[in-house]
Amino acid sequence: ELGRMTSDFHRLVCERSGNKMFALMINAFSPMSMILWENCAAYWGAEGFVEQDEHLIELIERGEGHEAQKYIEDIFDEFLAAF
Repeated sequence: ELGRMTSDFHRLVCERSGNKMFALMINAFSPMSMILWENCAAYWGAEGFVEQDEHLIELIERGEGHEAQKYIEDIFDEFLAAF
């Protein structure tokens, strides 16, 4: 459930960004990416996801889109390095 909720959150961020192509790609790969989100949920847990999402929202609210993108990339790199 946590993986699905996080996937929905990131899809919503993409939709709200106006990047319709990226949102379509997320939808197209949703079944495969759910495995990734479930593994991320197991790695960070609910508290980790909440902290990440809150920080991401703060960056977006401040208009720091490039920093938000970098933050997501850094989180993903951390996850990959753990395995």
